[in-house]
Amino acid sequence: MNSKPAVYSRVVIAGERSGCGKTTVSLAIMNALSRKGVRVQGFKTGPDYLDTSHYEARTGTKGRNIDLWMTSPRHCLEIFLRNAADAQISVIEGVMGLYDGSRPDNKASTAHTAKFLSAPVILILTCDGGAQTTAATALGLKMFDEEVNIAGFVLNGATSKESAEVIASVVTGKTAIPYLGFMPLDDRIALTSRHLGLSHAFEEPPHADKLSSEVEIASKSLDLERIEKIAISAPPLFPPDCGDPLYPFVPEPQSVRLAVARDKAFSFYYEDALEILSLCGCEIAPFSPLSEERLPAGADAVFIGGGFPELYCGELEGNVPMRDDLRNFAFGGGTVYAECGGMMYLGAGLTDLNGRRFDMCGALEADFEMRPRLQAIGYREVIAATDAGFFRVGDREKGHEFHYSTLSDGHAGDFFNITTSAGGASRGGMAFRNTVASYIHLNFLSSGIIKRIPARLKAVAEDGI
Repeated sequence: MNSKPAVYSRVVIAGERSGCGKTTVSLAIMNALSRKGVRVQGFKTGPDYLDTSHYEARTGTKGRNIDLWMTSPRHCLEIFLRNAADAQISVIEGVMGLYDGSRPDNKASTAHTAKFLSAPVILILTCDGGAQTTAATALGLKMFDEEVNIAGFVLNGATSKESAEVIASVVTGKTAIPYLGFMPLDDRIALTSRHLGLSHAFEEPPHADKLSSEVEIASKSLDLERIEKIAISAPPLFPPDCGDPLYPFVPEPQSVRLAVARDKAFSFYYEDALEILSLCGCEIAPFSPLSEERLPAGADAVFIGGGFPELYCGELEGNVPMRDDLRNFAFGGGTVYAECGGMMYLGAGLTDLNGRRFDMCGALEADFEMRPRLQAIGYREVIAATDAGFFRVGDREKGHEFHYSTLSDGHAGDFFNITTSAGGASRGGMAFRNTVASYIHLNFLSSGIIKRIPARLKAVAEDGI
């Protein structure tokens, strides 16, 4: 990339806390601006597959992630600039509360991301408290770090325009933060959630009526013109230097076929990672463990990401031909990589919350059980302890862990040496021949390993090494 500054209109949507309506407001803004003919690119702060899945239906472009813990600042900037290049406005949805990030330093928080991208912030405040307390919350967030440019606020969950204006007048009077409108309580735009967060758009594509309602409500209740002006006010950004870019300057010929499980049960992938794999020599071949009986013809390797296999246990168990084909591929030395839900599918069986056990692929000697409470959450850094699949001993990568299941025998494996963002150490991950699986969703953008994966897959496929 060259060193000349470039103008990228952008705005960060931040929340006072988790569950305050960041996604509701972000989607409404993306949708309403897109309907006006504005080219919008959606980004999500942090490790998230669910929120980003809903961006495409509103903008026509795949949602992307910006994560300053898992990815270096230079590469985060490369990801942003590449994906924002064709957009007129980029909307960056935050994570948790404005200042909440990784432990112990809150790296990769919404505030950290906003300052890194020199992006103005629109603060989402809820209407479930009194006006004075809401104003005190906004004032505290503004004063906590005055380098964060809070350029406006939106009230979410208002019962009426009049009640929102009462709260807004107090907030503006105490903080001088401009009021940009409100989002009402309205079942027509409610988002469906479950234990891992929002329902994935792959499972529940937004109905046309919901999309139309979002536009109608946002156009009436939000000051979209002012929001556009705030995004346009963002200063120019300087592209990173040309050294070691994530994306290759010249695409490599596609010489290895990577089968990627993509359906309602398995949908957790970082779009940038898949795109880089494609540019570096992988032909991405999507397939469905739910509805197809065989792996894609000529597959050299298989990638099964996370998702919701626990919701489709019966269908996965019932598709015996696919389970047999995948198990035989793994037992024959084919490269298989699986994360979280994908690992559960590779196991011998999965027991749901009702105590019913379902047969899975049997490629791993492990049984999994769903639990009613969250079992693990947080950032992780892993180091491969030995060679297997496309991993080589010493390979280092970052990711995150978030799951409700456990292994029935409690032994999570020892393929990876794992360190948490807070410094805790453990072992985890299973390996059998060229099959590697763990609970950790790897980002694959924190090191140069992603550009070496296609060549490694080809070597395993050709030579069995």
